[in-house]
Amino acid sequence: MERLAIVILAAGEGKRMKSKLPKVLHPICGRPMIQYLFETTSKIGAKKRIIIVGYKSDQVTDFLKGLLSEGDEILLQPRQLGSGDGVRVAQKGLANFIGDILVLGADTPFLSVKTLLSLVACHRKERAAATLLVARLDDPTGYGRIIRGKDGQIERIVEEKDASSGELLVNEVNSGVYCFSAQSLFWGLPQLSDQNMQREFYLTDLVEMLTRHGDKVIGLEVSYPDEIMGINNRIDLARAEAFARKQILDRLMLEGVSIIDPTSTFIEEEVGIGRDTTIYPFSMILGRSLIGEDCTIGPQAYILDTQVGDRVKIAASFVKDSVIGTETQIGPFAHIRPETNLGEEIRIGNFVEVKGSFIHDRTKVNHLTYIGDSFIGEGVNIGAGTITCNYDGCKKHCTTIEDGAFIGSNTALVAPVRIGKNAVIGAGSTITEDVPEFSLAVARANQRIISEWTRKKKETY
Repeated sequence: MERLAIVILAAGEGKRMKSKLPKVLHPICGRPMIQYLFETTSKIGAKKRIIIVGYKSDQVTDFLKGLLSEGDEILLQPRQLGSGDGVRVAQKGLANFIGDILVLGADTPFLSVKTLLSLVACHRKERAAATLLVARLDDPTGYGRIIRGKDGQIERIVEEKDASSGELLVNEVNSGVYCFSAQSLFWGLPQLSDQNMQREFYLTDLVEMLTRHGDKVIGLEVSYPDEIMGINNRIDLARAEAFARKQILDRLMLEGVSIIDPTSTFIEEEVGIGRDTTIYPFSMILGRSLIGEDCTIGPQAYILDTQVGDRVKIAASFVKDSVIGTETQIGPFAHIRPETNLGEEIRIGNFVEVKGSFIHDRTKVNHLTYIGDSFIGEGVNIGAGTITCNYDGCKKHCTTIEDGAFIGSNTALVAPVRIGKNAVIGAGSTITEDVPEFSLAVARANQRIISEWTRKKKETY
């Protein structure tokens, strides 16, 4: 958009969050708060975008580096002396700029492109010095109030802590979103004062200064008040998480995904899920997970950064950083750890843990088994209680089980070791050497029977 600049204020510590993490980096549905507004403003096409950082600026800057585009600039506010001081810092990056300036707080993540474009359009149509995005709320608690004169024109903004009993009854509130003409903004910034309880420079004071100067200040009422939801503490953060999560779940359901109980289902923004997949309660699908079509997920499934094929079933299990092939079944109570690749039509049963392994098609690992750092072929059967002993105390080693092998129950495979094609391992064996294909390996002590042992033992005592 021609002659438009954007200033994003992201310098505050967020003391009410009571956190070591900068407020703007707290996640909402898996993405830092500031990313929402950053992506929204990227779609507006402003000539210049200034991001003001301050508290733990290195952390915020490191995150933003991957999102910056041409025309973006990060500036440091050395001391957090209020929103007015933050915009003063931004002015350094807007020297000789002529046009309009959107000023936004990074802790207001849900503003839409449509709303921001409407604000700019209204501002320009009315040729205002400043245009405020306002809202009328049934419960305006926590927001600054818009005070209008007898003629209906905006006169000033009063913060809640400074409002009189009559002003507290006003339900028209300030969202903290502004569009200024650059000329008016740069005229007023040097005149801001820190003569207040907080010893800070408030951008809101500029509204009253402009009206007294005879400049035009107007308000545009936001169509959907949830857009101006601000985040100041952990309660607000939870409320924002619920709002964002509902939007995600609604979108998925409209795209053909069945979610049995949205109130107990947690899916993050970058997750993709195919049609006719059903998500059962108490499931979490996070990160950049991709779920195929016709899957059954849950109840109580936890899936993070995992690619899942079609017609997969995952029940009451943890799956992380893995690839799951078509028609594979997992759980209940399985743990699929990072760097695992499961082929098609595999069965991973209850109390099975798989880590850093490649398991080919139609293999069964049904119960009480640990598979680590292993390569397992097609059509293998792993008996209950099998363990791949992959760690010697210093290094990890690989176990290879070739196609069609049968591993009896309660077997220990001491890596590095290779089990050949169609080999059979007798139950209870501890295998320390390679087993050739089509062979039977039994590695356990011979059974002894001592007759009358129990009777003799009782006579002894």
